[in-house]
Amino acid sequence: MAPIAFADREQKEAIRFVVISAIEITEQVNARQELERLDRLKDEFLSLASHELRTPLTPLMGYTSILTEITSKKENEPGWDSRISEVVGKFHKQLDYIAHLVDDLFDVARLQSGKLSLERKQVDLVTVLEQAIETARMLTPKHTIELEVEPARLLCWGTNSD
Repeated sequence: MAPIAFADREQKEAIRFVVISAIEITEQVNARQELERLDRLKDEFLSLASHELRTPLTPLMGYTSILTEITSKKENEPGWDSRISEVVGKFHKQLDYIAHLVDDLFDVARLQSGKLSLERKQVDLVTVLEQAIETARMLTPKHTIELEVEPARLLCWGTNSD
C-alpha cells in the first residue's frame, strides 16, 4: 500500500478511513479486443468472398450475353429448337440473380465497414414483387405462382439495392 499525502495536519486528522476499490477488467478488455478482431476478420471475409464470387461471374455473364444474341438470331431459322433459347434466357436470368446476391454481399461488407451509404427513394413495389415472383417461378417450375395487384403501381420508400 502506498501512503496518502495530505496538504496539512488538520486534513490528515479529519480523515479516519479510506476505502479503495479496484475491479479487474483485463478479461473484459481482452474479450472486447477479440470481438473487434473477429469483426474485422468477418468484414475482410465478406469483402474477399464477394470479390472472389464476382470474378468468375463476369465472364459467365459475357458468355450468356453472346449466347442470347446468337439464339435470338437463330430463333426464326427452320429446325431451331426454341427450348434452347428458353434455357439460355433462364440461365442468363439465374446468373443475374447470383450477380445480385454477390453485389448484396459486397454491399453488406461495405455497409459494415462504413464505406456505403443507403439512399432512400421511391420504389415501385409491384415491380419488386414481380421480379421476386419471376425468380420463384424459375426455381419452382412445377408450381404456379400468380400475382394480381390493384392498382398497377404501388410506390413506397426503399433503398437503391436492386
